[in-house]
Amino acid sequence: FRAPNAASDGAFDLKPSTRLVSNWSRHALEFRGTSSFSFYDEFDSENDKSYLAEARGRLDITRRTNVQALASYEKAPESRSALDASSVGTRSDQTIERGELALNHRFNRLSLQIRGSVADFAYGETQNLGVTTNNDDRDYLQTEETVRAAWEFKPTFSVFTEVAVNQRDYDEVASTDLINRSSDGQRYRVGVSFGNTGQILRGEVSLGYGVQTPDDNRLEAIDGLIFDANATWRASDLTSFLLTARSDVTETSTPNVGGSFSRSVGLEVRHSLRRYLVASAGLTYSTQDSEDGIIDEGELRTTLGLEYYASREAVLFGRYAHSSFDAVGSGSDYESDEVHLGIRIRR
Repeated sequence: FRAPNAASDGAFDLKPSTRLVSNWSRHALEFRGTSSFSFYDEFDSENDKSYLAEARGRLDITRRTNVQALASYEKAPESRSALDASSVGTRSDQTIERGELALNHRFNRLSLQIRGSVADFAYGETQNLGVTTNNDDRDYLQTEETVRAAWEFKPTFSVFTEVAVNQRDYDEVASTDLINRSSDGQRYRVGVSFGNTGQILRGEVSLGYGVQTPDDNRLEAIDGLIFDANATWRASDLTSFLLTARSDVTETSTPNVGGSFSRSVGLEVRHSLRRYLVASAGLTYSTQDSEDGIIDEGELRTTLGLEYYASREAVLFGRYAHSSFDAVGSGSDYESDEVHLGIRIRR
């Protein structure tokens, strides 16, 4: 329950997924569906029942110009670790409907992308001790417009800059303080991309600045440095390192707080002990900070894993994770341990 008073339980997890991809010489279509079900022995309030349906497409207008589109629908119980989630009672179902459209054009070494997106976030009701809480005041619509320019030095190395603006609109005031959480934001990034075909480096890394300004001047703006990454370094044929990072302003209904800066950075190493046996270890540190002392959270998560490739279709795995959470007030601190044993089947 992500709470100081630890409780343990066992569960059966089932995570089916399917993916259909075109193999045309021009244009592209992709359909993806994933779901996750968990069945706890004692605490059925922690059962997961989530779905994601996604469609992507690319229309090649010329060799240098294309249009990309995405539409997705996702529904999942809110994580107990979410900023406004409760550690008691039932969990709120979060529904996200998203659409994106992007225009890409290449001028020799210079590439430009203009993209826009709209996403509707909705939160279901929760219940605790017979009391029902309506979470309609947390629902909001986000629109975002982005321009990105990249200069390619070679297929495996380019530099880019990106400017994005967003609008987050709430229909209702928050029940906690009767203040509407609508806001406008800007994100500025510069970074490097290693592409997706390199034998040693892949992915991209960026650094920048972000700000989210509430429409109501009773709430302070949230701003700061942003660091984003999803890059893999293959140090040798047997060992690889994965760097991940994400920064954004998280919405919250905490009284008199306009938002919280969410940052996460993680490093994972994978090493092949044998051709069929892969070990992994990871470390991730995440923070939530409202910059006024009201929200100041940190979580350190360590993981160990082992994968046995029994065949091309079946992988046996074991994974251990330990999390240590520290927040304002010792009454919110907790530690958790998770052990997963399972099999992945791929056809």
